[in-house]
Amino acid sequence: MLKLKQRFQYDPSLMLYLPLYELDGAKIMSRDGYGTLCTVTGAMWTPQGHKFDGVDDNINCGNDDRIAYLPNGFTFNVWVNFSALDGVTNHMIVAVDSTASPGRQWELIRLGGDGGRLTFYVIKADGTAYIGRKMSTASALVVGEWAMLTGVWDGGTTTASIKVYKNGVQVDDTDFISGTFTGITDTGSNFTIGAGHGGVAFTPATIGEVEEWRKSVTLPEIQQIYLETKEMYQG
Repeated sequence: MLKLKQRFQYDPSLMLYLPLYELDGAKIMSRDGYGTLCTVTGAMWTPQGHKFDGVDDNINCGNDDRIAYLPNGFTFNVWVNFSALDGVTNHMIVAVDSTASPGRQWELIRLGGDGGRLTFYVIKADGTAYIGRKMSTASALVVGEWAMLTGVWDGGTTTASIKVYKNGVQVDDTDFISGTFTGITDTGSNFTIGAGHGGVAFTPATIGEVEEWRKSVTLPEIQQIYLETKEMYQG
């Protein structure tokens, strides 16, 4: 873990690094080179991360363009363990998104009625067009099991520009698309964890860490991150 943390801290493409198992308090600061200040609402610290109740807990990291507006593509990575999954409720794990003003950009969401499958998609500001990919049924999340989830968008305008990984293995198998998507807009929405901006789609889960890069992280890099972090969560 020490080697991984050092690599993160000196990676100029890393915009956000939040080892939530190390960060406690109402305000927490990211451990990357930028020191983003995030506000914790409700989420409880545990030795494996922050526990979100799925009712009103979230972490808000603000709307600095460095993390909240990356129109040429980005990668996020998050370790998550759901405490509940039902057949109707939407759960946003990490997002820059608001269904109301100021507008929409992207989200990693578990859509209600879709089992434990997750969808990663990028969205036109008014929500009328989007492109995304869904994880396969076989790789759906399970209550009580840790998973490392990675989403990559290379800045393109087709579903081929998006990939979803679970534990270092690509698992997306279904397009999620509507309208004509031409790119994201700087809406001013906040980068949020455990819910969407404005308090929507709260997630009942423990989240161990969150990273975001302003580039398309490669599969070998994703697999290396998984190998270097899985002992913390999966033993």
